[in-house]
Amino acid sequence: MVYQNNSGGKKASEVELYGAFSAIPGVPESLLTAGTFIQDYKQEIAYIEPGAFFTEDRRRTRPSKQLRHPKDGKEMVLVSGGYEQNGEPFYESMGFFIHGQGNDPSEDSYNPFYFKPERGNLQDVSSFYIDKYEVTNQEYSKFLKETNTSPPPHWKSGNFPAGKEHHPVSGITYREAETYARWSGKRLPTEMEWEKAARGTGMTWKINRDESYSFFPSPLEYPFGNDFDSTLCNTLESKQNDTISVYELAKKSASPYGVIGMCGNIAEWTSSDYLPYPGHSLKRNTFGKMHKVIRGGSFSSTKEEATTYFRSFGGIPNLKTDRRAGFRLVWDLPGK
Repeated sequence: MVYQNNSGGKKASEVELYGAFSAIPGVPESLLTAGTFIQDYKQEIAYIEPGAFFTEDRRRTRPSKQLRHPKDGKEMVLVSGGYEQNGEPFYESMGFFIHGQGNDPSEDSYNPFYFKPERGNLQDVSSFYIDKYEVTNQEYSKFLKETNTSPPPHWKSGNFPAGKEHHPVSGITYREAETYARWSGKRLPTEMEWEKAARGTGMTWKINRDESYSFFPSPLEYPFGNDFDSTLCNTLESKQNDTISVYELAKKSASPYGVIGMCGNIAEWTSSDYLPYPGHSLKRNTFGKMHKVIRGGSFSSTKEEATTYFRSFGGIPNLKTDRRAGFRLVWDLPGK
């Protein structure tokens, strides 16, 4: 709040500052007279808590699209809760997107509303930050040392394989991933958060004459497009036969939000129970809260198993011992 003289009186005027600021020494902290310019303040280079995006009256400034998490130092990217068209927010307080596929009802990824989307059946996901890259062996090793936690049994002498410090950590149980998430102050993504981060909103829209909105599906098969490319997705077709460094994955493989490695390399845990989608009558013995959804496929998966909508699951015999996947984490914006 800046106070200015106005015809002998005092008038309050609001000034919106982006970033972190501190007053220059010597400038009074009480009232500023008319004619004081904004450059009398200097910008402060500092980490900003997500809460800094909100003022006391809950008016919102748009959050940064990238940041580094203060605990584990991982680069994170924003998955916006608002649909954007030509850079302009649309339904900014909502996170509508189309999930699954609409062609094969025999699959667990079938969404019966896929070809007739409307506000009542679209998924609604609020804004969140997600790790740009999967958690690596080196990062997981740091967590183990800081928490005095036992390493995965396949790490010989308690160490990850030599030369694979930047490969995604693999063979992790769901409970181990949860423990890492608690240590870092983050959490595992839900299945819908993971899918939106991988494929975007998956739709276009138009405004009708009655001012209602119509939605049209246009989701991506892969994070980088609808045509498979073995140089952008480490699957069986890539013939790597192993994980590769998360930093070796091409930038062209990024999702619409800039997330890397959501196709192949190593599959990823989500926090969602393995259940049929709403409106889908499919029945499977494996459906239930004892299993968690796994997404993304791995270097041993086919290209079909690495699509943005393909669903797998883990938890056999239980979530404490099933070493089926790796993971990446998300971080909530305030207000969720």
